[in-house]
Amino acid sequence: MKTEGIVLEAVSESFIGGEHAFTQSEISKRVGVAVSAVNKTINNLKRLSIVDIGRRNFRVIDFKRLLLYWATHRNLDRDVVYSTHVDIDIGRIESSMPPDIAFTAFTAFKFIVGEPPADYSQVYVYSSAAVLGILKERFPQKKGTKNLFVLKADRYLEKKIAGNELKDSCVSLAQAFVDLWNVREWYAKEFTERLMDVLAK
Repeated sequence: MKTEGIVLEAVSESFIGGEHAFTQSEISKRVGVAVSAVNKTINNLKRLSIVDIGRRNFRVIDFKRLLLYWATHRNLDRDVVYSTHVDIDIGRIESSMPPDIAFTAFTAFKFIVGEPPADYSQVYVYSSAAVLGILKERFPQKKGTKNLFVLKADRYLEKKIAGNELKDSCVSLAQAFVDLWNVREWYAKEFTERLMDVLAK
């Protein structure tokens, strides 16, 4: 799913930006994966009537279904490289983050959309291997209910973090939705429902 996830992220962020038609070579160059890998993903989407493939490009025809396809194929736990209990409030955890990370899930919702639909008690961030050591030093392993989760950033996200391309140090709304879909906390459902409303507009 890693390569497929990168392709879906690129298509989703462009769709949100108002672009609905794409070429496979364009996506391949943007995210740095083989055209064959892009082709495999697009064919999977075509079988589910998510995209329509023309002679020169493909078009997203059901963005909601694309998000749900991505969300149900995502395995968030597999990307967790570090987790710990941090004995300070959520706002201070968020403000204590080093640069070169990307917030996702609840924090991304708050920073991009605004007022969260519910209180939350966990922070999820993406990090490169280089920044992971800083996070472990700043937030050492401690007993208690885990409330900080560090996810391994893929190469496409790493490039955006390094290039300072992320607004408010957050992943895209599409990525935040997909990650929230995979969070087990009961209140995550309120966030995903609100995000779907935002993304479907």
